[in-house]
Amino acid sequence: MEIKPQSFFIGVVDFFSVWLPGAILTWFLKLMFYDPAFEKALRIPPNEIIQVIFFLLVTYIIGSILFGFSSLLDNFYDKKLRKIIKPKDKDHIELEVKTATAIRNTFINADQWIMKHHESGLLSNEQVKKLYSKEYRYIINTYKWSQHYLLYKSPEALADVKRVEADSKFFRSLVLTFLIISLLLFLNGSTLIQVARPRINVAAIFLLLSGLSLYLFSTFRYKSTIRAYELVITHYYLQTPPATAPTTTTGVSSSVIQSELDPSFISKHKKLLDYLFKGWSQQPKGVRINAGEFSGTFFTSNKNEYWYCLSGKGSMNIKTDGELSPHFLQPNAILPLTKGIDFSFTNKQNEPLELIVISS
Repeated sequence: MEIKPQSFFIGVVDFFSVWLPGAILTWFLKLMFYDPAFEKALRIPPNEIIQVIFFLLVTYIIGSILFGFSSLLDNFYDKKLRKIIKPKDKDHIELEVKTATAIRNTFINADQWIMKHHESGLLSNEQVKKLYSKEYRYIINTYKWSQHYLLYKSPEALADVKRVEADSKFFRSLVLTFLIISLLLFLNGSTLIQVARPRINVAAIFLLLSGLSLYLFSTFRYKSTIRAYELVITHYYLQTPPATAPTTTTGVSSSVIQSELDPSFISKHKKLLDYLFKGWSQQPKGVRINAGEFSGTFFTSNKNEYWYCLSGKGSMNIKTDGELSPHFLQPNAILPLTKGIDFSFTNKQNEPLELIVISS
């Protein structure tokens, strides 16, 4: 019978991240709170094999609970810990992340699916605008996609990633395990430790172990992530790229970010609007670009358009023959765009860019 490496390491992940932390906490709880009346109430036979099976069952249940709740640390890692663990002097790490993300986008491009859903009516203008206002847009994050890619393309390489991931999940569960033990010692004490001061010291030791486990979890999680990216990049460039992989991204219709002028907008720029558009039969649309919003998102003019900047400073980056030409935006700046032109915005100021657009 052929043993697949990915199946073996899935078992390793279960053992290290579920059974071991569960066994540690179960053993500790038994030492602190065990009462022979408990076994009598459950009518557990005094058979050693039965008792071992019962212990393993409780261990698995407690370990699974620890594993489930400790998975909440993944969000904390993504938002905070990764920035701390990430080496600040290794620019190639950032390049690896961007390259792996670019490879993912050749297979599953979030921007294209957003446009398809918008065209089919599954997403409204407001929903599309909200999605495109985010700097990072994805259907599956790069790390999870990398594992899925390796699962189908190179299971042996995935086993290498899973080995490091098993370490990270083990220490992730230990964070919660040691924290619970520390809290129990602080609040209830232990039958093994009668003196107050040693009890506090032992509780502090377990709290320190919890913090150390958090650091090791972050370190191994970071290593498994980078390892997955490296293997995806290597495998991808050793293979022939898919013939259907998109090489360019079509701009989103500029109408997505255009909206009717609301009363507060009109009131703020009333004199200028009356002066500019007096006598025009067509009402202008308003566009507001906050700092950093729509970064890297390209829009396409679906008509001949005139863009007028009312307030704020930034730039409109117009794509011509594949090259970007930045055009500075400040109050009273006017930029005409013909139909089919791709462009993007840059706003690095604290105040928003407020523009109006007339289509013809």
